[in-house]
Amino acid sequence: MPDEFTPDDLEDITEEEFGSGTEIGTTDFLIFGLLSFWIYNVYRFSKLLKRHFCLRGDYFSALLEDAPLPDRARAAYNILRAKGFSFSRLPAVIFIFLYASSMVLVLSVIAGMQLTAAGRLSLSRFDALFPPVMGTAAFLFCVSSILFLLWVLRTMKRHEYNELLLLHLNRNPARFRMVRPSMTFARRWNKSQNILAFFLVLSIPMTLSPFIASRQIQNVIYAGRDHTGLILIWSVCLLVIATVFHFWGTRLLVNMYNGHLRIEAVNRQSQMTPWGDRASGTVLSDPDKEKSKKTGGALVPERSLAAILLTDMVGFSKKMEAEEEATYSKLLQHNEIIRKHISAHNGREIKTIGDAFLVRYTSAVDAVRSAMGMQDDLAAYNAGKPEDEQILIRIGIHIGDVLVMDGDVFGNGVNIASRIEPLAEPGGICISADMYNLVKKSIDIQVLSLGRKELKNIREAPEIFKIIGKSVTP
Repeated sequence: MPDEFTPDDLEDITEEEFGSGTEIGTTDFLIFGLLSFWIYNVYRFSKLLKRHFCLRGDYFSALLEDAPLPDRARAAYNILRAKGFSFSRLPAVIFIFLYASSMVLVLSVIAGMQLTAAGRLSLSRFDALFPPVMGTAAFLFCVSSILFLLWVLRTMKRHEYNELLLLHLNRNPARFRMVRPSMTFARRWNKSQNILAFFLVLSIPMTLSPFIASRQIQNVIYAGRDHTGLILIWSVCLLVIATVFHFWGTRLLVNMYNGHLRIEAVNRQSQMTPWGDRASGTVLSDPDKEKSKKTGGALVPERSLAAILLTDMVGFSKKMEAEEEATYSKLLQHNEIIRKHISAHNGREIKTIGDAFLVRYTSAVDAVRSAMGMQDDLAAYNAGKPEDEQILIRIGIHIGDVLVMDGDVFGNGVNIASRIEPLAEPGGICISADMYNLVKKSIDIQVLSLGRKELKNIREAPEIFKIIGKSVTP
């Protein structure tokens, strides 16, 4: 594992790795972890953590190292940077050594069985060695697993908290202060600690069972009775305990990492679009808001495929400043029309910011029909009215992977939709190529390609289409 990342290592880093990253699966951990007595899991996971910490540390260094920070904020940055992004390989080396020792002991038992069968080792000698050797192997494996998972939990918890404090500092260095973790943060990591406690309980029978099994089998053999059935029963019991231990340990390991990436993605959006205003509450506490916040809700964002629609009323801020009462009256009419079509097409209003709506649909077709219905009704409302009395909106739609948490949506899908919306003309609709490919055979619309557009904070420029049809046939 390299100690430092060079610029060449970072050339192929994608935008997603700066704040979300690629989630990992359980398959290779389950298969290779089982075959290697978790040596693979320790090596692979420590490598993942080191890479992630280096990438995020380099990101914050580029962001804040040369920034004109106040002395107090500079001192806080140095402390948070050192505490939240440091990584030592020593624990991983110790865990690998302990797992390797456990594996060697198990292999020695298997070798002893072969020697006994070949007559090169007496049965009494093997019976004397089997219980302590297998018991020690089980003990080493259980202790190593619990210590490894505890190390991962504490390391990632410390990293997540300090990372979000740095984001907090970056937003407003002059007013930065240390804040305690949010209730959601505490409950999420406490849940992982509770699962870890379950492993501690499970490790007791896993450690003691080889001693008990060998003693019972020896008693049956010395009594001259058939011991085949007893061996089968104990083999099944040990297999079940080991399987549960291995499966749930792997799931906990992977879920801690993926959960952290999703939390990062949610909080990252608060720096990219105005729709992420609530994001930091997933880790950092806002005393004024948390008093009224319920203790329920999701602890980790869930991934979902959704069509995201964003609207924005043209010239709303200027009109509100010039004619507040008249503009507010038009806003109410606007809201009524928008919500009518959200409801009619199975949409879910996520939130509003002034005159703008963020809406989630499970169907791409419903999203486009809803948008066209909104524009049709607004066109009818504007007919015959002077220009200053008309209501014009822009609409942008994209379909993609989003993160859903406590009824809110975050992620790259929302970011892309928010960048597409300003490309629409007043009274118009722009959609991504992904949206168009899904709806072009279901809805009779005409579109005009605007080509690939460079969008802020989006790595790959998507092709954008402008809808030029006047109506949609249900």
